[in-house]
Amino acid sequence: MTGWFDRLVELAGQIWPQRTATMPKVTQAHLDARKEQIMDAAHRVFARKGFHQATMQDICAECELSPGAVYRYFPSKDDIIRSCGSEARQNMQDTWESLGAVESTLEILEGLLQTYLVDALSRPDDPESATLGKWALSLDIELWAESLHNERVREGYVGLIGGIVEPMAAIMQRGQERGEINPDLDPISMARVLFGCWMGLLVQVSLDPSVDRVEYTEMVRAMVGGTFWRGGSPSP
Repeated sequence: MTGWFDRLVELAGQIWPQRTATMPKVTQAHLDARKEQIMDAAHRVFARKGFHQATMQDICAECELSPGAVYRYFPSKDDIIRSCGSEARQNMQDTWESLGAVESTLEILEGLLQTYLVDALSRPDDPESATLGKWALSLDIELWAESLHNERVREGYVGLIGGIVEPMAAIMQRGQERGEINPDLDPISMARVLFGCWMGLLVQVSLDPSVDRVEYTEMVRAMVGGTFWRGGSPSP
């Protein structure tokens, strides 16, 4: 019976269009909760079947809602896929905001490494979770693959990358101004290299779950901190 209220409102609007104009409006909290329910279900379906194999019928069955209720929020599967990208972008923005009060560039980088290279990939898989675990890893890879063939998804993902690289580059630039980072290095390029470390780990873990995330992160720290080279710097 889940979704009966959405279906009732939909049918009432078709049968009594004038009368429903005076019916009590559905609260925003209800709408948000229903949308989240659909997104959670879509995440699980996409992680299991991939974007191309998944259907709207699969998503309806997963969230136990009628097709009419789901289509009310998302007219097509592409709309759900784009919403996945928007959700990821919002999560990134929340992370940047949480690090906004940190002064030290090194502390900010440490926070990013811990958040994206250790915490997000090291917690136990939870098939019911909408934020962490194996499904999230699969979903990231699926989004990348879909971006190669779907222009609208690609545009959204390019925007997501820009939303990561640009703030990170700004952090690098502030670190240069404070004398913490080599001023001769390009901030954008530094940000892209660090972002590439995260993307590389996602690919490796998706292919081989036994990859040690903690050791990988330590290697990134060593390269960023200069201890990768014997004596602290490469020999000429």
